[in-house]
Amino acid sequence: MDEDEDELGYELIGAGTARDGLHGAGEWQSGDDQDGGPRLAAGRASLAFRAAVLDCLRAVLTLRFWLMMVAVLLLSWGAGMLLVFVPVTGGDLQGDSHRWAYILTAATLTLVAALVGVRWGLGSRGGATGLPDSEPGSEPGRGGGPLRKWFAAASRGVVFSVVAFLFLLVLALASGGPVEVAAVAGAVMVMGFAVFGGIGAGAAAWFRPGVARTAACAIAAFLLLGNVVAVVALLPAVRAYEPALVVINIERNDLGRVVYFECSPEFSGMTEVFHTERIVWLAGSNPAIIFALLAGEASSQPEFLGWLPGELQAAAEGRHVLCLEAKPLGEAGLQVPLALSGLVVQGMLAGIFLIGGDASARRREAAPS
Repeated sequence: MDEDEDELGYELIGAGTARDGLHGAGEWQSGDDQDGGPRLAAGRASLAFRAAVLDCLRAVLTLRFWLMMVAVLLLSWGAGMLLVFVPVTGGDLQGDSHRWAYILTAATLTLVAALVGVRWGLGSRGGATGLPDSEPGSEPGRGGGPLRKWFAAASRGVVFSVVAFLFLLVLALASGGPVEVAAVAGAVMVMGFAVFGGIGAGAAAWFRPGVARTAACAIAAFLLLGNVVAVVALLPAVRAYEPALVVINIERNDLGRVVYFECSPEFSGMTEVFHTERIVWLAGSNPAIIFALLAGEASSQPEFLGWLPGELQAAAEGRHVLCLEAKPLGEAGLQVPLALSGLVVQGMLAGIFLIGGDASARRREAAPS
């Protein structure tokens, strides 16, 4: 054999660039992992997570990040103040005005966190995230999976949420509002960054840049506003006139919720019924609705938000008219917490984008150069 024949070797069939990257990083394992088993996936996730944490640390140590935080907090607070003082009180400083402004500020921050999460998830070279176009282990210039951008958006979102929680805590103490609202808002913001960051990161890995931005923004717009608009627009479609019975022996709790009632056999006549149980689940995926539901249940001051979860849940179960002749109360609607159904819808959408983005990235890595 001559010298050239001694240099001959074999090329692994189907060994993607992700393997080469892991091998170079000391993460490649032999044996069954060469078929792309669980250890390879764990190695990719581990590398993406470590890189995302470093990106997060670099970002939060910049002046730009903190200027953005200050601007977001002050603008959200200003929006909450305007929503209370201008249309509600007419500029008069009433006793509960500052507490309502604090609650509206918390709700506004949950929506802003979702928008920022999408932006951070989409990322761009030299943009707000500072993330490169590809993940560790992907072929340079061909893009990578969504994990790194998702982890980076979520980790920066935790920092954002903690700072926002501390800001809301100061507002709660200054206004005498329920502290639980600040805690719930912080938790909803963390979930929002995970969900909307996942949508943005998945879209960035799944589609071309222009399409990715359009798709992610369209989904975010629906979850933040379009779902509520859809419920309002569909109300005429679910209106009906149905026979109702007389309601007797009604008992209510301190919040005005009906806790006990009886239906008399006496027919009371035809009544207008809105079958909101058919459509209200659309609005349950809105971060502000989820915040209101959870904050109302957790608040120690029920006069502020304690009535809202019961009303929204009643709409989700079709219980605004208690004694319909055709459908008794116990059979009306789905007995599923509205907040839980909203979180499930959000999680499913984020999962679809993340799975689609990861599958698209793997196909690009496996394709011949």
